[in-house]
Amino acid sequence: MCFEKACSLAGKNNHIDCNDYLPECTFNLDKNATSGCALIPLRCDTIFNEEACKLKKVVSASGVISYANCGWDGVKCIDAGCTTLSKTYTTTSSC
Repeated sequence: MCFEKACSLAGKNNHIDCNDYLPECTFNLDKNATSGCALIPLRCDTIFNEEACKLKKVVSASGVISYANCGWDGVKCIDAGCTTLSKTYTTTSSC
């Protein structure tokens, strides 16, 4: 039996595996999820799971799809910025 690949059918355990399965997938968006994949959403603040807080989908006026980074601020998923950078960065130039 054949089926079309879909994020909801991928029983993966992290963002990388979900995204490797299909480029438009990330890890399950739910807060306490332990497995499963979901479509990458249009807004970072709709992601409630730190493991899924990697990318948001961006659609240009002409319909071109790209992806922008999200980041975990310790409590919630937000657009990536200074507050979501790795704590291993210790200088302005490395940021």
